[in-house]
Amino acid sequence: MTQKQLQTFFMFTLFLLVGMPMLHAQAERNTIYNIGIGSFSYTPKDEKPDAGKVIGNIASAIVRGKKSRQLPDYANDVKAAIAKGFGNVKRLQVIDGKTFQEEKLKDQHLLYAEGNIANISAITDGPSLKDRKILKNTAINGYTSIEGHISVVINLKNAYTGAVEDSRTFTVSGTDQASEEKAMSRALVNLGSVIADYYNAQFPISASIVERGEVKKEKQKTVYIDLGTDYGVYEDQQFNIYSVKTIAGKEARMEIGRLKVEEVLGEELSLCKVTKGEKEVKAALDEGGTLIVIVRD
Repeated sequence: MTQKQLQTFFMFTLFLLVGMPMLHAQAERNTIYNIGIGSFSYTPKDEKPDAGKVIGNIASAIVRGKKSRQLPDYANDVKAAIAKGFGNVKRLQVIDGKTFQEEKLKDQHLLYAEGNIANISAITDGPSLKDRKILKNTAINGYTSIEGHISVVINLKNAYTGAVEDSRTFTVSGTDQASEEKAMSRALVNLGSVIADYYNAQFPISASIVERGEVKKEKQKTVYIDLGTDYGVYEDQQFNIYSVKTIAGKEARMEIGRLKVEEVLGEELSLCKVTKGEKEVKAALDEGGTLIVIVRD
């Protein structure tokens, strides 16, 4: 092999060695975690007596008091809403019990969710439809609304080590004017949504700026990031841009700008407009600083 060939081989090998950490970092950055959904016991708090048991005048109690009762028949629906919420987290994949047991001893990225259902209740404010019929010939009237309330505690564990990674209480509600079923249905939908929103923020999708786009004077107008359809990126989705530095052995991040997706160009590529911090982003790119892009909540 000639000296020129050796130099070419060395430069190609160096390129591979320099490029590999970036690819590895991308894989580590957006690791997909398997998650098993465990037991959620239903242990409601003691109910207080409703106003009708205290106030002697029944009609007055119907109008003035709020009636609350627990709904244990919805426990399985709450568990299904929890599983659905986790299923809408981009970096979490819900697996069944059999797969979970097979993966438990070998997968260090395996997570496990379990906890407690503290409340499933309906609160009626004002007279029920039945009570309205009783009161229709009286001077007493009132407006009825039904609120469905759900409260759950979710403990997220590392199944490999058993350590609790996160513990969070989620409390939601749903309302309907006449139907307890509709009120609870809305509360269940809200529960799934807040769980997905929270854990998407805990396991954010991140990217790197892989190429500069348009530059005007001292402003960076557009950039290309290495995220696309593989992670469900869509037009108008927004990201924060952080400058990353190591201080005393610790990673420090400072937000320097924001991006909005203009066009999704492929599985791992999107064109983004810099919507904030155009000068700061250009300066950081000019200096060759480390930047990381993280999806906004």
